[in-house]
Amino acid sequence: MKNFKIIRLMALSAGLVSCAVTFSGCGAEKINLNDYLEVNYEGYDTIGVASVHFDFEKMIKDNPKAFGIDATPTDKKIMKIENDFDGVIDGTLSEDTELSNGDSISYKWDVSMTDKLSEKYKVEFVYEDADFKVDSLEKAEEFDPFENINVTFSGIAPNGSVSITGSIDAVPSLYFESDKTSGLKNGDVVKVTLDCYGDDVESYCIQYGKIPTVLEKEFTVEGLSAYVSAIDEIPEDMQEKMKNQAMDGFTANAATWVEGNSMESAEFIGYYFLTPKESFYASSNNELYCVYKITANVKGYTEENTEEEQTGQEVYYTYYRYSDIMVLEDGTCSVDLSNGYMTNNRLNSKFGSKGWGISYYYFYGYSDLDSMFNECVTKKISDCNYESTVQ
Repeated sequence: MKNFKIIRLMALSAGLVSCAVTFSGCGAEKINLNDYLEVNYEGYDTIGVASVHFDFEKMIKDNPKAFGIDATPTDKKIMKIENDFDGVIDGTLSEDTELSNGDSISYKWDVSMTDKLSEKYKVEFVYEDADFKVDSLEKAEEFDPFENINVTFSGIAPNGSVSITGSIDAVPSLYFESDKTSGLKNGDVVKVTLDCYGDDVESYCIQYGKIPTVLEKEFTVEGLSAYVSAIDEIPEDMQEKMKNQAMDGFTANAATWVEGNSMESAEFIGYYFLTPKESFYASSNNELYCVYKITANVKGYTEENTEEEQTGQEVYYTYYRYSDIMVLEDGTCSVDLSNGYMTNNRLNSKFGSKGWGISYYYFYGYSDLDSMFNECVTKKISDCNYESTVQ
């Protein structure tokens, strides 16, 4: 670095080493350049900056005879002499940035006296390369950037989100970034990192005399209401409520059947449970199908006997569907039972009423489990994961 124009006023400790070098003319006056050299430091420990100042003005005023001037030269005269020596007296520091107290740096002179100057000024320059020890850089003050920061989670898992609020008063323009901002569920770990614009955070902070004690922290997502992701997350009491509501739905439906027909039994045989695959869209966050085997008592005419009413039993399969089942923050389960519904798939009975031929009755259900599984699950497995307890 070549810079004699910047003056920095901070503490200096120096030791002069190496062999002396001189530039002189016959009868010239000796001037020790090291007497007019200063190395100054500014900044903070670990990022200190060194700068060099060579005091031309003092050198000229201390040696008026050598430069052919009187004891009180004008500023104009001093400036003219300085211009003559511009580029003649120079040098380089071995290091000038990222300095710490105790570091050793050196200054190497680069002096190139011309014959023309030797004739004009009767001076003999004496100088030695110099070693300096960096000291007096201030220590940066530690601070906890997370001290006044709140990280909170909201929404319903697995679609929760994170919010970071608060301020960092110690250093301006710092901010926090989270590696995850959405799609969160309880138990996820979110990493929050201190950052700034276009710079290394620690180097930026130390410019203000501060150093962060921590750059990142991890936070575990908790306290979110959550859409259940497995059947066993639904408490037994809620399962019973859903099955009871399903039975009420089947009973109400059977009450609309033609007189003489009735529901003999409704046997619960298991669940189908579906959740959207990650990053896939689905109309609901989960679906639970309560699957039943229905036995119906039926009375009517059949294709085999169109003259006399027959009685018999028919078996079919049906479901009652619920969606968006949640576990709330307090651990209780929540589901809108009023939004549950029975399939609208129609299955024709073998029995019917007589008119212009036979008008067959129908049930809301399926003739076999494979048909129902195909409708409820197979058609959705490209977008959904599923679980089945139906045997």
